[in-house]
Amino acid sequence: MLLLAADSSNQTGSIAVGNSQEVSTYSLSTNDKTARALLPLINQKLTATGQTVKEIELFAVAKGPGSFTGIRIAMATMKSLAYATGGKIIGVNSLAAIARTVWEESLRDQALAQNPTSTTAQLLDRKKLCVVINAYRKQFFYAMFELGDLQSKTTGQSVFFRQLREADSRTTLIEQSDLVERVISEDSLVCGPGLLGLTGPVRDKIQDRIIESNAACRSALGAALIAQERWSDNDWDTAMTLLPSYFRGSAAEEKSAAASHQNTDQKS
Repeated sequence: MLLLAADSSNQTGSIAVGNSQEVSTYSLSTNDKTARALLPLINQKLTATGQTVKEIELFAVAKGPGSFTGIRIAMATMKSLAYATGGKIIGVNSLAAIARTVWEESLRDQALAQNPTSTTAQLLDRKKLCVVINAYRKQFFYAMFELGDLQSKTTGQSVFFRQLREADSRTTLIEQSDLVERVISEDSLVCGPGLLGLTGPVRDKIQDRIIESNAACRSALGAALIAQERWSDNDWDTAMTLLPSYFRGSAAEEKSAAASHQNTDQKS
């Protein structure tokens, strides 16, 4: 099964191309405009491997939360390709894609019990992982996942992976102060591009819990792996019905709602 995944919900977009045995990830240049660069990157990497879009059986896309514009670009691109080729499509929560990428890259080419990386050691030491994306205005998109015993593939990893597939129900919008309190009270690790939005003193409070990773630049990998699991269970979306998950209205929508509420108050 040939798979193509894309995530442009964060500042740096990425794609993943692969099959059930191996998945390769490629990041967009930080200088590239996602709308202009995403499709050329897809064509370039497929051509380099002697494949075409018509051969893709499964398309995976990060559906949010994150950048409104970025989400729409990846969604429109992947839905159009899936519709045109007749391939299956699966939408993946952006926070789950990051979490899975962090975990996968910490284990890649290593024996978990023999030579763990510092990230792997962190993951084994604590039982929860919090992933954050900056929603601005001192707010963050947030999801907490239980790690359990990740050395046991039949228990810990299966629980973690199942929760990633159910990430929409775990995703919420949270204030900066509440985020810090939640991370400390839950005794969790924290990762994700949202950490760049934390101010110095606030960040210092949870510094020892931060996983220093740029997995968000390669999060199409996590989206691809989660989609593969859903594919094996015959659980997919359709190009006509898959919708983005913004988890809040845009700034324009919130401004319009506030103006409407103000007008209603004035009339009453």
